[in-house]
Amino acid sequence: MSSEKCRIFIVRHGETLFNKLDRIQGWADSPLTEFGESKIQTIADTLSRYNFCYAYTSDSRRAVKTCDIILAKQTHPVQQTQTKILREWYYGSNEGMTKKAFIAKIAAKVPQYDKSSRLQENFSFKDFSKVVQQIDDMNSPDNFSTIRRKLNNYFRKIAEKHSENGENNILVVSHGLSILTFLSRINDQITFQTPLKNGAVIVLEYSNNEFSLVNDDLFF
Repeated sequence: MSSEKCRIFIVRHGETLFNKLDRIQGWADSPLTEFGESKIQTIADTLSRYNFCYAYTSDSRRAVKTCDIILAKQTHPVQQTQTKILREWYYGSNEGMTKKAFIAKIAAKVPQYDKSSRLQENFSFKDFSKVVQQIDDMNSPDNFSTIRRKLNNYFRKIAEKHSENGENNILVVSHGLSILTFLSRINDQITFQTPLKNGAVIVLEYSNNEFSLVNDDLFF
């Protein structure tokens, strides 16, 4: 076990076309909007003072583009790994659906869901995972335990590797619900309802086999 401290900067991708159109965007993908790129450029300027030694990103193009914009402002080349493990939750046959239609489909299938509520209300991560599986025609999305285990194992693998090598400042670009899913293992105050805007930056510290939040408000 290494006692070296390692900081991990987790960034949610910039605003996309599907975000703007209020469509479900898990493994379905859409490009960053002009506003989305502009905001990430500003974040990249702020992060440019940190010398990232490595970057990990979801292989979804919205995340890759976000990562590329940030790394372009670094003063040195930074190696990047793209992986499907960091993708957003998968919604199966509901990918690309409008949120309005998605909520209506949930309300039709799940009696206790209040049609007048917004999507974020009334759910825990586990509850939402069950609902997503129930309304998927192909029954393909993973359950919550599987999603969280994959994310937790990957983040721990990253942290252990770089802390053992004495490397600091790691960039990770991922997606809103996946980020919150991982963070909920670190802080039980983080819930399905925790807001996480496009371009939000969360700073973690890994030391003595433990993660801790550096910026408690979840914004950099």
